[in-house]
Amino acid sequence: MARVRLQGYIGENEYDFFQESYTKFMAERKRAVTVGEYLIFAIKALNEKKGLQVDLELDEFYND
Repeated sequence: MARVRLQGYIGENEYDFFQESYTKFMAERKRAVTVGEYLIFAIKALNEKKGLQVDLELDEFYND
């Protein structure tokens, strides 16, 4: 399986966590999703936990 590389170095433990959470995200939606869609969801969820508002939408990245 190809490794998804985030900017910078990710260790084996971080990669395993990312892969497990990405797989769970797809299973919950019962469809395949892009890594970009998952990352936007994860960024929004993390910031909401911290009380921050983030206005990211997947369309912004594909309309270039």
